[in-house]
Amino acid sequence: MKKFVLVFFAMAAAFAAAGCSGKEYAESRQDNVSETAVLIDIVGSLDISGEADTAKNFPEDKPSSKHINSSNGNFRAVVFFNDNVTRIGRVVRRGNTSWPDWIWSMAGAPEHAWLSNDGMSLVAGYEGFNLASADYRKDQVMFSFYREGELTRQIRLNELISDFSQLQRIDANYRWATYIEANVCGFLAVETVEGRKILFNMTTGIPIEFLSEPDRIKG
Repeated sequence: MKKFVLVFFAMAAAFAAAGCSGKEYAESRQDNVSETAVLIDIVGSLDISGEADTAKNFPEDKPSSKHINSSNGNFRAVVFFNDNVTRIGRVVRRGNTSWPDWIWSMAGAPEHAWLSNDGMSLVAGYEGFNLASADYRKDQVMFSFYREGELTRQIRLNELISDFSQLQRIDANYRWATYIEANVCGFLAVETVEGRKILFNMTTGIPIEFLSEPDRIKG
């Protein structure tokens, strides 16, 4: 119980430093049990939330567009695959319908992406999501952080994985992560196959890592 309390307050402090209140953090823990579990190591490693490492990540018939909402639901990115462009807008609601009021756009149409809660930052993920190809490179870019269309930071595979023998063979690919998702406090949460639990600031791309000792945070 003591370790749990230490973890809770350490993580709450980190969220507060990034503008997420303790109340919001507590609510995120209650509403996102699986998300919290992978971050504080109360249960074992969980499978991917939101997207599975199956063939559905590589559809034969890709749709012409894909919607990506921010965690708070206030902003929406629409990826237009045919036009190779991504447009981001503030969500306008009227009755049961909603649509984006465009505020910025960027070249590129990432298959996997996450939008920040202020609508100004977008993180584009590796095309294979949590599966690296059989001929992967250790310096392969896994996450690209954009601020209003400008590239601000990239995270490579060798920054996420230290022992490549831990990669898990899945058919012709290698699984490097067991969890990737934007949480309600606006962080990109990642857990690797090595058990590393990392929160990325979606604006800067700077990580906060929760170490094995529950009262320590590396950031």
